[in-house]
Amino acid sequence: MRRTLALLAAILGVLAISACGGGSSSASTTGGSGGGSAPPKYDGKPVTITFWHPFTQRQADDMNAIVADFEKQYPNIKVVSRGGISDQNIIAAIRSGNPPDVAFSQSSDNLGEYCGTGAWINLAPYLAADHLSASAFPTAVQQYTQFSGDRCALPDLADAYGLYYNKTMLAKAGITSPPKTFDELTADAKKLTVFNPDGSIKIAGFVPVSTYYENAAAHYAPLWNAHWDINGKSAFATDPGWAKYLTWEKQLIDWYGVSKLTKFVSGAGNEFSPQNDFERGRVAMNLDGEWRVAFVTSDKSNVDYGTAPMPVDPAQPQLYGAGYTTGNVLGIPRDAKHKAAAWLLLKYLAFNNGAVEKFAEGLRNVPTLTSALSDPVLTGDPHFAVFLKIFGNPNTASDPITAIGSANQTMEGNWQQKWEAGSVSDLTAGLKSVDSAIDAQVANSTIGKAP
Repeated sequence: MRRTLALLAAILGVLAISACGGGSSSASTTGGSGGGSAPPKYDGKPVTITFWHPFTQRQADDMNAIVADFEKQYPNIKVVSRGGISDQNIIAAIRSGNPPDVAFSQSSDNLGEYCGTGAWINLAPYLAADHLSASAFPTAVQQYTQFSGDRCALPDLADAYGLYYNKTMLAKAGITSPPKTFDELTADAKKLTVFNPDGSIKIAGFVPVSTYYENAAAHYAPLWNAHWDINGKSAFATDPGWAKYLTWEKQLIDWYGVSKLTKFVSGAGNEFSPQNDFERGRVAMNLDGEWRVAFVTSDKSNVDYGTAPMPVDPAQPQLYGAGYTTGNVLGIPRDAKHKAAAWLLLKYLAFNNGAVEKFAEGLRNVPTLTSALSDPVLTGDPHFAVFLKIFGNPNTASDPITAIGSANQTMEGNWQQKWEAGSVSDLTAGLKSVDSAIDAQVANSTIGKAP
């Protein structure tokens, strides 16, 4: 599982769902035919429900094994599981008025549209009726499964980000432990970098540019305690964490040399292949998700490595141990034909400890139930156990769900590339321009607003 900054407008735009026929457009829709406060109850009669998810091949087998367990528990509910589904497919089905009963998205960024238009029903009445609470999930998960107070989604596995480091390279450089602050990371990166005779980079201690693998700004924000918005306004210029982060990365970029780093990054291997730079020893340290543990094994890489939390702002050492997280989300589309039975599947996938642990073990992703974080199969792998601790850390955070999806991240990322290249001289002015662009797009959005 890997997260991408897919611009929400690229899916189908703000009007993609709100223009569809059938069902209420109110975000408070609860799932009954009249949208009342009491959710429908499954009557026990035989029923077939549809479940759309993104998984294929081995991962689809893992997903279908969980579904089979559900069917054993509810023998009168038959689940037609369809994999290889994208958010584009889900939204198109919602627009047509013929959506699946349960939808699985790998992009929580899209909840602004799913929740804000009522495309996915509000699950709060279902949770209340079954005496369930979102407090069963870590705080960050509780945040990325709702929008503007509307909990239209539940989680099913997540990603957590940390530091991978090459033990052999660190030992050779005389470094006895992974860095805990960005000052230490900079010093270690310089020691670990190896240049070719012509001055080009042979081995990079750490690559700081935002376009390299998982280096998006969102993955660094919690490490500097940088917030995306303050009081409803974009906060790149007002939260000092952003300027500190961007100044740090630019200083390390300049130490390498922009042209040298650009050439080095252009030669990077495919991230999800045995040619991954870390797996083949081209970088000594790298920010990556928990899934890399499984890739190192499946790719038969011989790298001797360790995992640790990412370094943090030197002025905020208490942040060490935390990181960035995001995850899958499940919802019931408003025109789903069998909402009561769909809720049972949704509840099983999100709250059943055995199901969550089994799926996490199969995909080697982080379980989203707090109770599943102590799964002995997952904690028994010291490389993977680090990410479970990162995920459970109270300072671990995700980017906020917005009315414009990930467009704020895209706008910041486009500007950041200019900053890294040296074509932006005034950091503060540049960040203010990003804030203005984001605030303008949010103001023009109709998501979550009364018609």
